[in-house]
Amino acid sequence: MTHDIATPLYFCNNCKKVFDSSDSLFLVEDNSTRAFCSDVCIEKFFAPLVEFYEKKVRSLRTIEGVESELCLDYVNKRDKMGQLLVTPDEIYLQENTLKEKIYIFIKKFIDDSSGGSEEVLPIYLIIYSLVFEMSPSFIIMATATSSDKLLQRLKIGRKLEDISDFTAKARSSTTKVMQIDTEVITLLESKRSSLLANLLSRRVATDIAFEKFHEYEKFYQDTLNNPDEIYSFQDKDGGNIFSYIKAHEEKRRSFYYIVLCVKSSLRDSSEEQGIFPVLSFPTTDVALYSYYRSGEKISGGFKN
Repeated sequence: MTHDIATPLYFCNNCKKVFDSSDSLFLVEDNSTRAFCSDVCIEKFFAPLVEFYEKKVRSLRTIEGVESELCLDYVNKRDKMGQLLVTPDEIYLQENTLKEKIYIFIKKFIDDSSGGSEEVLPIYLIIYSLVFEMSPSFIIMATATSSDKLLQRLKIGRKLEDISDFTAKARSSTTKVMQIDTEVITLLESKRSSLLANLLSRRVATDIAFEKFHEYEKFYQDTLNNPDEIYSFQDKDGGNIFSYIKAHEEKRRSFYYIVLCVKSSLRDSSEEQGIFPVLSFPTTDVALYSYYRSGEKISGGFKN
């Protein structure tokens, strides 16, 4: 691309590629001139920040004796993450002297899956995020805990007393999202529980640790949008499950990312079908990869 010397220029803060218009660039922070040309460049630029907070959280978990918690699975529940972003209970702001800001979103959940046989502990879902136009734009760290001590350590910065602007913006955004019938939501939760139980029964100890799954969430969208393979197979209930599979590499380590989906009718449409993701995970286990690429191989994609 040839630029006239008098033309105002713009550039990606990561790869430094030059543009003659800001239309090709993305902003992820309010009141910041940092712009990026792609999601990949955003991830690469903020990777040191992501690594820093992930290490700090692991260290705090060790200190509090909660290195592994079953509730970490909440990070992979997209409905729970959505509730956190739309209706957080608390928001904190960490700001340095350069006016760079990180927001901490927290929401409390009660999971009575024990059926009353055990003490019900609250589950706190927490994300550290950048914010653009009153909405989370890039999640730096996501975790969940039932430990109040760990929760208090993760509440950094100052608490925002009025978060109505954030929740109003989030609710406004959700009105643009396709509505899903209650029956469909029930189906998805049921399928997810069944698929998760099956996955846990087939995992080997040498595979990627369950508590590290959230570190691979960044490969989720690419796997759905550009899968290497799509297979359809039946679960134990006779329902069709679609597995989207894509090979990835990071830090010279190869692995597969798999997204399991189910098909269901969309609201107000008796004919149109949608594919709904219900469970996603990384794996380095070839046997597990082979298991999820069984059944009928599908050519072409689906509407997700």
